[in-house]
Amino acid sequence: MSAALSAILEDPAFTGRIVEIGGPEILSIEKLLLKIRSGKGASVIHLPAGLMAAGVGLLEKVLLPVLPFTAGQIASFVNDGTVERDPRVAEWQVGMQTLDQMLASSRA
Repeated sequence: MSAALSAILEDPAFTGRIVEIGGPEILSIEKLLLKIRSGKGASVIHLPAGLMAAGVGLLEKVLLPVLPFTAGQIASFVNDGTVERDPRVAEWQVGMQTLDQMLASSRA
């Protein structure tokens, strides 16, 4: 991963671009959270995103420095974000672990 980040920072072709380097598999935020939580033996509680964003938006006015996330970040849970794949990045992903592999090694 560090080799990929270094190459991106040094290559002017990547300047101003969004680059996806998250690994060899594509997961929704929900799937990511479910895998992480189930790996820890915990459950996931579904809450209405609109209601959560409204509540967090009110709290941000006073508690922004101590909140673990913002109302704007809640949008990432309900809106898909995709980016065009870059063939050079695909080469780096070959050696990266999947989420299941990372979770398994963290339990060992």
